[in-house]
Amino acid sequence: RDRALVNGMSSVLQSTLMVFLVAIVAGTAPLRVWDAFAAVLLYLAGTVLYVKTVIRERGSRPYLVTSVAYHAGALCVAALLAPVLALPFGWFLIRAVAVPRRTPPVAVVGMLEIAGSVALVLAVR
Repeated sequence: RDRALVNGMSSVLQSTLMVFLVAIVAGTAPLRVWDAFAAVLLYLAGTVLYVKTVIRERGSRPYLVTSVAYHAGALCVAALLAPVLALPFGWFLIRAVAVPRRTPPVAVVGMLEIAGSVALVLAVR
């Protein structure tokens, strides 16, 4: 079941571990990028939940509640990591609440994710 939640989260974790690999290749100690790792992990895990609420599990109240609760918690954790992260994570929370109430085309969901990724990269740099 390649679209299962556990598979999505496993993929997120494996992908996010690349942050440490890139640090090593760049000659930076992996401990210096743990906050970037945490921010990317928070974002991508939230994206798995959010995308399910607008595509695969559209209309599922449990998924919506879980997604919104996750994003609220992620905002708190991200703001503790670095105050500047409150901006993109605040947007991610608003997106998790507002977008599932509509039925956006998949292309719009994708464009919002691209914008979110760019916002996260700018905040993490």
